[in-house]
Amino acid sequence: MQTAASPARSRKSLFSLLLVAASLGLQAAPLPTGGSVTAGQATITATDAGMTITQSTSRAIIQWGSFDIAAGQTVRFVQPTSAAVALNRVIGADPSVLQGNLSANGRVFLLNPNGILFAPSARVDVGGLVASTLALADADFLAGTIRATSSPWPTAKAASSP
Repeated sequence: MQTAASPARSRKSLFSLLLVAASLGLQAAPLPTGGSVTAGQATITATDAGMTITQSTSRAIIQWGSFDIAAGQTVRFVQPTSAAVALNRVIGADPSVLQGNLSANGRVFLLNPNGILFAPSARVDVGGLVASTLALADADFLAGTIRATSSPWPTAKAASSP
């Protein structure tokens, strides 16, 4: 049986992850790259000011090469209702680094088996957020079943700053 880590231990783990990220030079790309809608309907529009994903179905799946948001950048999901969900699956080799703004009137799932880092400068304003290193089958997601399975990279971690 696993127990929850103490707040001090969690902060120490987060600090260690941030040190590793800094030493590896993990920098957020300005915006997500390589977006391809694989289920549902959505359009992706990037400008100098950020990126807007306009979703027209209640569930959409977008596959990304990377999903980063640099400081000062914004990624905005415009969804048909507050119950809508956008599953964003990262297939690239790097962790996601979120330093900028993520907003949505509905729910956003971000899955990256290599990890997800929310920097202190990150701002998240969404109806609901799932950020995970676990896998989720398309068929389950589209059927409304959230059944996450172990990632092929069992040492990957998701972290957020206090």
